[in-house]
Amino acid sequence: MKKRVSSREFFHSFARLHAAMKPGDTLVITKHGKPLGEFTKQPIKKSFPLPDLKTLGLEPDASLAARDLLYKKVMGEIEREGVA
Repeated sequence: MKKRVSSREFFHSFARLHAAMKPGDTLVITKHGKPLGEFTKQPIKKSFPLPDLKTLGLEPDASLAARDLLYKKVMGEIEREGVA
């Protein structure tokens, strides 16, 4: 969707305009009816769940080596699943 809005409306009503947009929608910003630029809402990036450190046996005072080992294990699993 390409909706045209004035630069004044874009400046003063950005929060409302942004909330009404879906990822991939574009606003054409105009001044006196002439296009100045475009604003496109980006898609939401895929996230992954964070591990529960207590269930993995890592206490807050764990050594740096234990933390590094856990990090490598978690990152290796994420890379194998194709989430990055």
